[in-house]
Amino acid sequence: MADGQTNTIERIDFQDRVKTWLPGETGYLSSLCIQNTIFDPSSHRIVWLAQESESQYLEVGLLRSLEWMSEQRISSAGDRTVLDLPEMGAEGEFQVASIDPCPITEGEHGRRVTGIFRHRRGLVYDLSITGTSDLVGVTRLHPIWSVDREDWIAMKDLLVGERLLTSTGTATVLDLVERGEEPVFNLEVDADHCYRVGEQGILVHNASDPCCRIDDGTGTPGPYAALENTDDPDIKVTASRMFDPRQKVKILNANEMRNGGMLRSDDPADPAPLLVRPIPVNPQTFPKPSKPRDANGFLNEAQVDHINPFVVGGSNSYCNARLISQELNIRKRHGKA
Repeated sequence: MADGQTNTIERIDFQDRVKTWLPGETGYLSSLCIQNTIFDPSSHRIVWLAQESESQYLEVGLLRSLEWMSEQRISSAGDRTVLDLPEMGAEGEFQVASIDPCPITEGEHGRRVTGIFRHRRGLVYDLSITGTSDLVGVTRLHPIWSVDREDWIAMKDLLVGERLLTSTGTATVLDLVERGEEPVFNLEVDADHCYRVGEQGILVHNASDPCCRIDDGTGTPGPYAALENTDDPDIKVTASRMFDPRQKVKILNANEMRNGGMLRSDDPADPAPLLVRPIPVNPQTFPKPSKPRDANGFLNEAQVDHINPFVVGGSNSYCNARLISQELNIRKRHGKA
């Protein structure tokens, strides 16, 4: 957890913050560019939902806004709604079990838990790594960060000897052994969409079995595909990677050139079609937002968005980029777009 203590995933709750990228790691600088979403207890609730079939029972808790609840027609226990979260294995009709207050979190370190997923059963494998005798139970498709490949790799595709990222450095894969079916748990994490598991704090993505759709995004040629041929020799393009500040500057410049010196959203349904640049800290970099994401007055701030979502493996390829307003990005993050 973000306070330095460890906790099993089944005991983590909505008042908790979890560790994600740490200083010196691949995604740390990109993480700094994304501020924590503001979850006001007066305008947010914890919605618990359940889905049951002959073969599975799934319990889902979501930290969402009152506006999202209204759009989902959720007002009380017993209501039914449809979830579309394939990357979390949560699709189809669910029944609302309860609606709870939004708790206040302590401290500012780490990212807030925005979703809890409890499957009655799933196929679990024991991951054995160097540095500990404890086994880490992981579902076969759960993405884990590989230091050697600098990418999210499904657990089943890890190789013996491959290095994984831990809270204190790296650990090497020793073995993968099928454990069998048992209850499985997953988290949705604000902004970074990853968290740490096990005694050593292995970094894993919050996309999970059975719908971990890791794709590099290059199959979706976005409006900035032509920038793929520009010279970015030291910018690595991989799945589930944030756009580099230098990429963002190129995208902003290309948008202005195409629109006669003005910034325009690439989404025709954007509620704020005319955009403004963030106030630059350095003319060569894309700055950290100067205000919280939900701050009034900055809703038309230009933001580089993943066409194929970051949370399900969308890459930082120019082919996967578009420019939208902060307002539209907020709506997306809260399931309202």
